[in-house]
Amino acid sequence: MLFHGFSAEHYFPVSHFTMISHTPCPQDKSETVNPKTCSPKEYLETFIFPVLLPGMASLLHQAKKEKCFEVRCDPEIQELRQWQKKLREAKHIHQRVKIFWAKQEQKVKCKMEDDVVPAGKMKIPSS
Repeated sequence: MLFHGFSAEHYFPVSHFTMISHTPCPQDKSETVNPKTCSPKEYLETFIFPVLLPGMASLLHQAKKEKCFEVRCDPEIQELRQWQKKLREAKHIHQRVKIFWAKQEQKVKCKMEDDVVPAGKMKIPSS
């Protein structure tokens, strides 16, 4: 899925990316689009993607340059990842995380209810 005004180069790193200068995108469209009243698509295309996509491409290019994608393929790393997966399953980590967050949400809900004072019991300072 490509958005109007963007090419595949915005999504995928290219070998000549280091030669591209970091100049901001032309401002014609952003000057005509009101960020408070435009559609979500226009907002993304005008204000978010011109900054986000080149940054992501640069990040991926740097990760490839530093061989970050080959480290995960190393047999020792794969063995470690499999061990971590088995440990998460054996210790029921996903269920524990759900329970933890449910408790946190309950605490926040109770705290919010405690902070709410009925209008009849509010003390109004006299002036």
